[in-house]
Amino acid sequence: FEAPLGTRKNQITTHYDATGQAISVENSLNIWLEKLKSFATSNRNSRIIIFLSTPEMPNIYSEVLCRQEWFRPHPSDQCHIRIDRAEMVTTLAKMNARIVQAVAALPNVSIFDPMVTLCPEGQDVCRSDDGNTRLYSDEDHLTKAGSERVAEAFSDYVERTGLVP
Repeated sequence: FEAPLGTRKNQITTHYDATGQAISVENSLNIWLEKLKSFATSNRNSRIIIFLSTPEMPNIYSEVLCRQEWFRPHPSDQCHIRIDRAEMVTTLAKMNARIVQAVAALPNVSIFDPMVTLCPEGQDVCRSDDGNTRLYSDEDHLTKAGSERVAEAFSDYVERTGLVP
C-alpha cells in the first residue's frame, strides 16, 4: 500500500475492488483494513497476530549479484546498504499507525513489529547486514538469516506476551 522505493520506484501498482474495477491505493487499504477487522471479529476465539512491515533496503543489489566470483572479485558498494533509521521509521509510520488503529479495539489481535529486530532502537542507521551476514536478499525480501532473526524475535514475543500457552 506504500509507494515503491529504490529500483522499483517507477513501478506502477494498480489496486482493484471485488468487481475488478481499478480503485485508489487509499480505497484498497480501507477495504483491506475492514476485511481484517471483520476476520478478527468473526474469529473472536482465535489469537491473531499482525506482523507490521519490515524495513526496506532501496537500491540494494540482489544477493546473487553480490557473491564474490572470479569475474567479480570486489562486489559493489550497493551490496551493503545503510538507511537512516529515522527516515525508515517515518516511511513505515503511516501504514503501521493505520493498522494499529484499525485493530486497537479487538482484544484477540496483537501486533508484532519486526522493525526493532532488523533495525534496533538506538541505532542511527538500518543496515542490510549485521557486519558478517546479509539480512536482505533484495530490496524487500529477507535472506534465510534475516528470516531466522525475525522468527527468533517472534518466538520470544509470543512467549513473553503469553500468546502461546
